[in-house]
Amino acid sequence: MRLNNKGLAWIWIVAIIAIVSVTITWYIESYVANIIMDALEPYIPEQYRGTMTILRYVIAVFPLLFCFGILLWAYARSSRPQEVSYPFG
Repeated sequence: MRLNNKGLAWIWIVAIIAIVSVTITWYIESYVANIIMDALEPYIPEQYRGTMTILRYVIAVFPLLFCFGILLWAYARSSRPQEVSYPFG
């Protein structure tokens, strides 16, 4: 069987598109979320301030974890041979 290099290129194209789109979306949404959290912080009871801190950390770290996961997925998918399963190609 021969390797399919077209599939390998598509894996990395999908990975780059996913990383760029999630990063842009995260940038916009994190800005809005931080404005809302800052506005609501005086009205939140003291017992829920820890939850707000956790939410801020999750919003800040999410794109790093997502990008690392996508890169790991793309590397794992591209490191094994892509076999063509149809007879003509």
